[in-house]
Amino acid sequence: LNIGSSIGPVCISVKIVFSAPVSCIIILFSSKTESYDTIQFNLLNTQLETNVYEFILQLWLHGQNITWSKINNCNNYQKISLPTYRFDENSYWEDQVPYVIPNYTKNDTKSEDVNTLNSNSNSSVNHSEKVDRSIEDVDDRKCISLHPIWSRHDEANQIAIDTSEDIVVFYQNYEEEIKKAFQDKFDGCQLHFIRITKSNNNQQMIQRQLMFLDKINQVYFITNLNTKIENDYEVQTYQEAESNGVLCLLRIVKALHICGYSTRALRMMIITNNTYNVTGDEKIIPFYSAVGGLTKSIATEFYRWKMICCDLDFTMIADNDSDALVNSLKNVICETARDGKIEVAYRKGIRYERLLSETTMTPTKENGFIKNGTYLIAGGNGGLGHELALYLAKNYQASISILGRSEINEKIEDNLEQIRAAGGKAIYVQTDVGDSNSVNIAVEETKKSLGTIDAVIHSAMVLRDSMLINMDEKSFEEALYPKILGTVNLFKAIQSDTTQVLIFSSAESYLCFQGQSNYIAGCSFQDTFASFVNSTNPGKVKVLNWGYWGEVGIASSKFYHDVFSKTGLLPIYNEEGLQAIDDMMRCDEQQVVFLKAKDELFDQLPMDEIFSTKTVPVKENQTVSSDFSQGISVSDCICSAIKESLYIDDIKEDEESTFSDLGVDSIVELEMIEYLNENLGIKLMPTDLFNYETIEQLTKYICSEFPQVLHMDDGKDAEKGITSEGINSSSEDQTLTIKECIFS
Repeated sequence: LNIGSSIGPVCISVKIVFSAPVSCIIILFSSKTESYDTIQFNLLNTQLETNVYEFILQLWLHGQNITWSKINNCNNYQKISLPTYRFDENSYWEDQVPYVIPNYTKNDTKSEDVNTLNSNSNSSVNHSEKVDRSIEDVDDRKCISLHPIWSRHDEANQIAIDTSEDIVVFYQNYEEEIKKAFQDKFDGCQLHFIRITKSNNNQQMIQRQLMFLDKINQVYFITNLNTKIENDYEVQTYQEAESNGVLCLLRIVKALHICGYSTRALRMMIITNNTYNVTGDEKIIPFYSAVGGLTKSIATEFYRWKMICCDLDFTMIADNDSDALVNSLKNVICETARDGKIEVAYRKGIRYERLLSETTMTPTKENGFIKNGTYLIAGGNGGLGHELALYLAKNYQASISILGRSEINEKIEDNLEQIRAAGGKAIYVQTDVGDSNSVNIAVEETKKSLGTIDAVIHSAMVLRDSMLINMDEKSFEEALYPKILGTVNLFKAIQSDTTQVLIFSSAESYLCFQGQSNYIAGCSFQDTFASFVNSTNPGKVKVLNWGYWGEVGIASSKFYHDVFSKTGLLPIYNEEGLQAIDDMMRCDEQQVVFLKAKDELFDQLPMDEIFSTKTVPVKENQTVSSDFSQGISVSDCICSAIKESLYIDDIKEDEESTFSDLGVDSIVELEMIEYLNENLGIKLMPTDLFNYETIEQLTKYICSEFPQVLHMDDGKDAEKGITSEGINSSSEDQTLTIKECIFS
């Protein structure tokens, strides 16, 4: 490989030597864009070898603009007819996802209301039509309070080591230890180590290093590992961590997508250290916590990628103890997610999974807010922030300082007058929460005008929703800006005071709807930063992870009410949300996920065992279609669902064929789920097809989870050994094992 450069446009000459005649390929690209503009071929021999053609085609498949006319004999071509049938059992879609909620902030660059969850644009829909509570369907479900816990689960799924696999490891420090750990564990595998530095931490450079690898099977992303913990609130530290952490992972994902891995089976592990307070008495390093949120988003948008995020404890390792660090890595790098539990941590050799558990905000003090107190609300112009300001003015005669990015205008003046009319005082300070100087000035001005600040409420946000394959880095950073730098700056400004901090985060940290990876990453950082502060100053920061508010803010229209309802998410009404805020300030809980939802939504959440399977009577309306009742097996019904959804007459399968091998993508999955639920009288979720990837696996799951289907089976599944143990299908009082949540 000979590489040379010349003045002006960079010229790279790649000389590929084969056993047959030699060919020389000249690649020209622009130095401005650092991406290939054209590729010209000067061929020294008229007879190209097959592997040279393959090389050129790979470049073309990776998006390069091939100058075909420069290839000898390329003009001697003729058109051929492609077959009209599907000749390869793979589907390739521009968007590999089902319906994504329209982007209501496409033209709104200063969205600061935290009560919204999703995105993408639909101009034909009336987003302003409000929900009429007097005529809408009333759902008697109550709001549920959950909190995150780390639960011990010793059992871990391990991958089988295949020496034919190619493994790529991105790392930043501890080079010798990381290489030794992987070489010892994956002896015989093709290992490619890429160290992330300032010079190559961009999408183009990462892409160039990936595009010439034959086939990547596993990808590891190891953040900058730290063995020392310091209480660091310097903005520069968080900016560097953002670039080397969550943004670097975004660049890797985008590069993998461009290199053609979006629809390929891929395993990806993200490794951090001491990011979470797992045991309750730990000091933590919050810098790379946004990576965990992005990891969960990747799992929802790239359905063929198996994701896991593993947090290790390196604080007990001495600086010179290389063997301990190597062993810590070797113990986890073969692990895969268990039952969809993506977030895993190890402490002193014990394995933990991050789950959600029910909690109650039991008051431990008479008042959460102080009468005649002073409160600073960042993002107070939004629906939720303004509603809280009115509540504090009316119930506590509070003095309110509203921070916002916009210049003061008629609407803001009207909001201030409403607060004053409700019994409070109000001022507005134009502030950029991502700028530390701007925040410091706002805090000082608030103290000067209204007195000592009793609490700071962080409600500021920016939405830039898009699928990851379409997400540009600028939009990603804009959504992170108020969540990461805004949170750090607000805390730093009142760090030495007794001021309480309340952060409005989102249930999206755990729901992870598609299209909001940047917002989810930012919320994940806020959740962890609060834990970081509280590890040294207990109770200083509280976090409320909201569902969606149904009466105020951008998501309060009937359109979004209907869209969210289809996902299982129900609206929080003003009185419920405001009471939750008051209860949160009066209780000892430091983080609460507060939402209202239908039962099926909780199947998508990593719930604690209290939400595990229970036996309940089958409802009368759970019937099976006539076709199935006439003796069609569950497996045959699944095959029919595939054929109906793909519009084909037959499918070619074997025992190991996954749904994606058969041509099923995430869009077809929704149609299959609808078909199976309608014809079998059951209640599958889209995630079930992700967890049970073959016809046999899904058949076993349905027969176990919904045993009422067994007595109508024609016996085919029973012949395969597919049964539901402990279920008497002849009993008159049939039972059904379902995911029953305590709130149903």
